[in-house]
Amino acid sequence: MKKLKWFSFAAGILLSSSVAVSNTCITCNYVTQYRWDGANYVEVAGQFGYDYLCIEDPEVCTYYKPNPVAQPNYYVPCRFGYFFPIFDGRPANK
Repeated sequence: MKKLKWFSFAAGILLSSSVAVSNTCITCNYVTQYRWDGANYVEVAGQFGYDYLCIEDPEVCTYYKPNPVAQPNYYVPCRFGYFFPIFDGRPANK
C-alpha cells in the first residue's frame, strides 16, 4: 500500500509540473512578443512564421510579459533562436 501511495504522489507531482510548463509555452505563443535590440525591449510586429522566424540558435529570440499588470517591466524568454524578419514592408515583385 505504501508503494502505491508513493507512486501516486510522484505521478501527481510529475503531472502538475508538466502542466505548468505546457501552460507557460502555450501562453507565450499567443501574447505580444518582444525582442531585445541591445538597449531596449522592442515589440515584435507581425506573426511568427509569416513576418519573422526564430532560426536555431542557443540565444533568446523573443520574450513576453507573463504578468504585464503587476510587473510591466519583467520579460521572460518565449522562443529561442536567431531573430530573422521575413517581411520587411516592401511589396513583392511580380
